[in-house]
Amino acid sequence: MGVLAKLCSFAIALAAAPAAASQLIVRAPASCPSDLRARVEQRLGESLDSVILDIAVDIEEGDGFVARIDAHRDIRTLSAPHCDELVEAVAVVIVRIAQEVPRGSVELGAPRLAVAERPWRFAARVSASGGVGVVPDVATGGELALIARRRVWFGELASTLWAPRGAQLNGVAGVDVGLVAFAARAGRELAPARIWLVGEGGVLRGTGVGLANAMTGSAPWIAAGAGTGVSWRIAPRVELVGSLEALVALERSRFSLGSGDVIYMVPPVSARVTCGFEFTWEEPL
Repeated sequence: MGVLAKLCSFAIALAAAPAAASQLIVRAPASCPSDLRARVEQRLGESLDSVILDIAVDIEEGDGFVARIDAHRDIRTLSAPHCDELVEAVAVVIVRIAQEVPRGSVELGAPRLAVAERPWRFAARVSASGGVGVVPDVATGGELALIARRRVWFGELASTLWAPRGAQLNGVAGVDVGLVAFAARAGRELAPARIWLVGEGGVLRGTGVGLANAMTGSAPWIAAGAGTGVSWRIAPRVELVGSLEALVALERSRFSLGSGDVIYMVPPVSARVTCGFEFTWEEPL
């Protein structure tokens, strides 16, 4: 949990800190040396240090040259037969982003240049989770999520496995409770932050401890709530993601003895934090 907390705090601090200067990262092959920053500043009429940008450009050589421009998950792809044409086109796009020109078609003047925006983007996320109000005591678990994005909107399906934790009654009889949960989320990205609503359902499984006739039982888990998170890009298609989520239990399931004494009841509210890695891929053009 200590490592999880440090990673989440680091991601949140990085995303929340105000940008002191522009970040323009250019990765290009030796066959396409880039003076992109100079071209952008020449067209912009000022230094990039005075403009808050966070843009990564990846140039690849194949049948001509292709550039992938990533401005906080606003992905654009340009292609051209020659390196110089491509770099000039990329400079035009970055200048328009810097000037906050509304999105739309970009006319670059060269008939052999193609500009395209991928309508759908997809990602998978693997996270470590910690929380309270999920199972007894402080819960730990792991989450796997699949995400689909279109412009600033996203939806995701996730599954979380929470490790069993114990609850006791009078220090003798007890129950170990674990949870397998499935969640659906929908929200909006406000790069580098994101906000969402969530609905979650699953199965609580309890095993009696310290009882003459220990039994295993199950109960439903149904909850809904909201969350927020931040992300930090650490590679072209990899992000470190931290989140905080709060849910209200819609079904307060309980585990009790045959006498009716309750050993554990789901709390009315739960909260959790996650920290993990998100891997992005895109729909082909």
